Amino acid sequence: MAKTLPIQQVSFRGEKDVFLAEGGGGGKAPKWVNDENIERNAHEVFTNLTGMSNYFDRERSLPLLTEVILEEKATAKSHRPSIRKMFDVRTKRNVLGSATAGKLLVKIDSKSDYDTIKGRFANRQIGVKSTRIGLAAIKKIKKYEAEIDPTLEEGDTAKVQLVDYLNEELNHRSNLMLRDWCSAEGLDAEELHYASGLRLFSISNITRDNLKTIATMDGVLSVRKMPTIEFEVAPDLEASTMDVMRPKENVSYPKVGIMDSGVSANNYLASWVSNEDNISGLLETDQAPRHGSMVASVINYGDMLEEKELTQTGPCMIQSCIVNSDRVTVSEKELVRYIRESIARHPDVNVWNLSQGSKTEVEDGRFSDFAVALDSFQKLYGVLICKSAGNVELGDARIRITHGADSLMSLVVGSIAHAKTTVRDAEVNHRSPFSRVGPGVEFTVKPDLVHYGGNIDTHMKMLSEMGRSISLCSGTSFSTPRVASLAANLAFELGGNFDPLLIRTLLIHHADYPEEVTTATENLKKEMGYGLPAGLVEMTKNDADECTMVFQHTLDKGRDVVSLDFPYPESLVDDEGYFYGDIRVTIVLDPVLDAS
Repeated sequence: MAKTLPIQQVSFRGEKDVFLAEGGGGGKAPKWVNDENIERNAHEVFTNLTGMSNYFDRERSLPLLTEVILEEKATAKSHRPSIRKMFDVRTKRNVLGSATAGKLLVKIDSKSDYDTIKGRFANRQIGVKSTRIGLAAIKKIKKYEAEIDPTLEEGDTAKVQLVDYLNEELNHRSNLMLRDWCSAEGLDAEELHYASGLRLFSISNITRDNLKTIATMDGVLSVRKMPTIEFEVAPDLEASTMDVMRPKENVSYPKVGIMDSGVSANNYLASWVSNEDNISGLLETDQAPRHGSMVASVINYGDMLEEKELTQTGPCMIQSCIVNSDRVTVSEKELVRYIRESIARHPDVNVWNLSQGSKTEVEDGRFSDFAVALDSFQKLYGVLICKSAGNVELGDARIRITHGADSLMSLVVGSIAHAKTTVRDAEVNHRSPFSRVGPGVEFTVKPDLVHYGGNIDTHMKMLSEMGRSISLCSGTSFSTPRVASLAANLAFELGGNFDPLLIRTLLIHHADYPEEVTTATENLKKEMGYGLPAGLVEMTKNDADECTMVFQHTLDKGRDVVSLDFPYPESLVDDEGYFYGDIRVTIVLDPVLDAS
């Protein structure tokens, strides 16, 4: 049955579909809020605080930074007000944010505030519900100790994170303290701008003695080795006989931004690239557009090269931004700056492809600085980044996604196999052996999606930088542009103002696991996210036996949306007024993000 019917944007009908929410809350405290837990935890925290009294023997220029460990069942945000009441003094906000999952950063400004906070854990017979929750939730407190990267070596560039005190004066003091110390040691300290609230500095040529000193400085959260960014490509070549496409006059096309090594001006791609922007300022001798050219060829020629309708997308205009090269080393701080400049300088581009990353695996309870930056830029500029999940070398046991692929706002893309020709190859439609897996931080689903990126020995086709030959290569670098092409074409088909949340939703809504895969769903989510997205026609058009409805609404606290007479299309309802069939619902939200 032909797919000719468009998807429907559905609006709620004002007051008709809005109801006041019924009263809730005010119930019993959780089971873990009991006298036994309160007595044990309060005694432990009181003892911890007593042991910190010597930190206030002299006047402090910066607050004492502490780490608070919470009960495992007390980490829900609904309990935070009760926890904050135990540490906030007068109008001061002393709970600064999360260190990692289940741990909070808390500052104590003075001896007076210290005595006040300590006193709250001395009286354990208080019957007020919020106080009892606070006493039961807080398990331990200790002086915060900076996290030092064990791989840092003499002469490396360090990435130092300072705590955000949520106070301009205190932040200014800690800034000066670090800069003055670096100046005295003959070190250069460069402030980095990844995201609001994320206070990062780059310090080059650090020594082991420097590390020991930094680890004891007030306000230092971590000292890590500055990651470098890379992509791995070693293509084989064969002759190309594919026809060249060129844009038609007076025809509009979707647009994709590629942040990569540049796109070669070969006959296949030159007419589709508009004013390549050398964001990184690389000299011509340092530029190597091989990787970026292959990415661009997948976007515009991917289906033609494979002679299969993998995405069903048409060609796109391409905004190429040079941010990297395999001839020079690019650090994370440089790439973050280049990404921001690329997005800011090209406001007409809504969908960006980023097929590169680091080799540093994500942690369970802490989002990477790279991911925080990517999320910040997407929020700020209203764009969508399609980010590769990353590649792992065959035989390496460390196969989890790396920094940047834990980005919440990005569509992170893994790879599945398109074909199998050797015993080393994965089965068709299973995870490519090189494709990194999730979960993301805090068990978020990452990668979000997968697409065809090749196999161990059986590679996919893409154009080389010369254009006259085809590169045979594999990697998540080449599954990602297929999703970027889908995203750009989908937005183009829908028209109107670009909504990255809607595009992400539709791609995930129309994704599924290939029928050849029979792994348990939870394992599939780690390997394939929500699955392989359908082709463009499948997503944008319906036949007479199906319909797709999009509800976009801002939910206000205290007001429920209820649509009792759900609008089923007439073609799906029988003569007696009944609908028989399957319903798939995908619910998505735009999360509140805070770097701390």
